[in-house]
Amino acid sequence: MSMVVDGLLIAVGALFLVVGLLDMISTTITPRDGGGFMTRSTLNALWGAWVWLARRLGVHISRGSAPILIMIFAQWLSCLVVGWTAWINALQPSPAFEDCLLSILSLTLGRGRPPLDLPAWMEAGIGLSGVVLVSLTISYIIAVVGAVAYTRHAAVHMLALGPTPDDVLRRAYLDDGTPRQEFVLQLISLTPIIAFLSTKTLAFPVIDVFQPAAPNRAICVRIGCVVKALALVHRDDVREPLPFAAVQTFLEAVDHLLAVYGHVYDESADGGERATMEIRLENLERWVKQSGWSWPDDVYRDQDFQDDSE
Repeated sequence: MSMVVDGLLIAVGALFLVVGLLDMISTTITPRDGGGFMTRSTLNALWGAWVWLARRLGVHISRGSAPILIMIFAQWLSCLVVGWTAWINALQPSPAFEDCLLSILSLTLGRGRPPLDLPAWMEAGIGLSGVVLVSLTISYIIAVVGAVAYTRHAAVHMLALGPTPDDVLRRAYLDDGTPRQEFVLQLISLTPIIAFLSTKTLAFPVIDVFQPAAPNRAICVRIGCVVKALALVHRDDVREPLPFAAVQTFLEAVDHLLAVYGHVYDESADGGERATMEIRLENLERWVKQSGWSWPDDVYRDQDFQDDSE
């Protein structure tokens, strides 16, 4: 019976170690799908719970970003601790949990002498996994800080077009309804910025929980304002249409960013460009809401919404 239990402990320990290390590596080194499965699930659950709680407590959503990132690192450490604890219990006669924990932490962090007399191969394995954890955590923090700074740069760049969709339109057109050349150039310059932002978001999905203190600095709000302004141009018969190439390349970059967040649509759907724009706006509104902001309050309040509320 003891051999069966020991075998189960070794299997469970190996499972936790493999899952923890694979998720760690998938998130920090090979983030092809937006990080490891465990990290993505934890990130979505924690952020959704925090947004819900912050709205009810009146706490600003930006306060939850650092604790969520720390929880992801704690999750990786927990996998290593559980995995090595299971192996220690399988190879040693009923060691105390406190001794297991202190031995693993001392070897992981490289500080102090472990209370338990462990085999040399196990001490080396725990120390190696600790080196991987600490080094990847530090490098990931540095990369995330850089990615968050880039989102702030992109948001401020887009804020120069106008704080609201109506302001964007006023700055985009002359009094006679013809587009300003400067606005078209600004729109073109935003396309590579958003494309690079898509790459950053795919590599570091955690950057979306690092929301700024004001909605004007939130990248989802800023993109929503510009796209909404372009949608208003489609409905306006007085203003001349903006250059198709500039608008289309910008919207394609936005669509790619939305696809990174899981918001996609069928381009072959009936209804033409108007229907495509409406679906794009719905996806943007969903992204704004998931980020903890409000579309009517922070991006655009439709006239229909105003009429209904009066």
